[in-house]
Amino acid sequence: MRQMTVRLLGPFAVLINGVPATGFSYAKVRALLAYLALRRRHPHSRAALAALPWPDQPERVARASLSQALPTLRAALGDKDAEFPILLADSLHVQLDPACQLAVDVTQFLAALQATDTHAHRSWRTCPHCAEQLQAALALYAGPFLADVLIPDSDVFEEWATQQREHIQQRVLSALAHVIERLEWCGDYAAALPYARQLVALDPLLEANQRTLLRLLA
Repeated sequence: MRQMTVRLLGPFAVLINGVPATGFSYAKVRALLAYLALRRRHPHSRAALAALPWPDQPERVARASLSQALPTLRAALGDKDAEFPILLADSLHVQLDPACQLAVDVTQFLAALQATDTHAHRSWRTCPHCAEQLQAALALYAGPFLADVLIPDSDVFEEWATQQREHIQQRVLSALAHVIERLEWCGDYAAALPYARQLVALDPLLEANQRTLLRLLA
C-alpha cells in the first residue's frame, strides 16, 4: 500500500512514498485533491464535487469538466499502473481510498491542538504533554491554508477555502499565544522569541502582540 502526504499549509505539495508528485497542472485539480483529502471518510457524489470548482456551469457541463479533471488527478497520483489506486471513482461517486496511508498536515495540525484541548491536567503552563503538542502543531504550519491555490471563478470553493483559512489562522494565533505564555512563565525568554516574532508577523496590527515581543526582547 502506497503512502501519501498532502501539504496544504503554505505551498501545496504531495509526496507519494516520500517522492514529490508532479502533474497537478492546474489549480482545480489541486483543489479537488485538497477537498477529497480533508473529507476522505465518505464518498462524494459527482454532482456535488463538480459544483465546487465549477459552480456556475450547468450540472451536465460541470460533471463533464470533472470527468476531464479526474484522469489528470489519477496521473499525478501515479494511479495508472498502481495495484492499489489512491483515487476511487465510479459513475456516481469519487473519493480517496480510505485504506490509503494518508497524512494531511491540516488534519495533523488540528489533531495536535485537539489533544491539548481535551487533555486532563492541572495547568497547561506546567503540562509537558500539551507543550509538546502545541509545538508539534506549530511546526506543521508553513503558511496559510492553500496559499497558492486560487480559483477566482468559483465563489463556492473560495468561500470554503476562506473559512478553512480563517479557522486555521485563529488556531495558530491561539497556539502561539499559549506557547509564548508558557515559555515566558518558565523564564525561557530566548525560546519564546521566535514564536513572538511569528505572532507579530501573522497579526501585526494587534498592539498586544507588539508589546509581548518588546517585553521578551527587553
